[in-house]
Amino acid sequence: MASDETGSYNSNQIAIQNSGIPVSCIKAPMKCNLGPGIQSYPTFGNMAPVGLGSCTFAAVANWEEIALGLHADPVVVSKQFNAAGGTANLGLTTDQVFNYWRTFGVAGVFLQEATTIPVDPVNVQRSIDDTSTRVLIASLNLAKNQNFAGTTNPNSSYHWVVVSGYTPQGPLVISWGHTLQMTWQQWNFEAVTMWKIETGNSLKSLKAES
Repeated sequence: MASDETGSYNSNQIAIQNSGIPVSCIKAPMKCNLGPGIQSYPTFGNMAPVGLGSCTFAAVANWEEIALGLHADPVVVSKQFNAAGGTANLGLTTDQVFNYWRTFGVAGVFLQEATTIPVDPVNVQRSIDDTSTRVLIASLNLAKNQNFAGTTNPNSSYHWVVVSGYTPQGPLVISWGHTLQMTWQQWNFEAVTMWKIETGNSLKSLKAES
């Protein structure tokens, strides 16, 4: 969970949910981009309905895996999440995450710039299609017991995900170790902030950090 966002989408309408299973693009009438494809990822401790606090660092580590090909050690990422002030029940603010990532690095990678991008579907698709961006980090505003891409969210929280692709139905996001399909309606209802990330590598080895 993250703890300092303000929702940007105001509506009394119920978000249109789905099963969370990614939609095939083979016969889709609209353009799509599956990104790295449908696969599972390390959870880095971010699992529903327990251990939700680490969604920010899990998203950072998942972004590094997709964007940079880095397979981070979950133990290292967990230690760094705790060092930044996070616990299983206490999320981090955006400033806490980005300041730690910029100053100390996450799994040997240092944040250089996090650029805010509008969360509308057109900018999602353009950013995923842009070879200089390809994969993004986003914050969602989830209500308690709300269905999120086929799974009930047990707590009210701001939840970080990696946006790795899209289909005609909606964006593909990585959370809780899985690639999940959202509807565009649900995305419009829940998406708060989206960032393009630029990073640099550390000279330290992962062993030295662990």
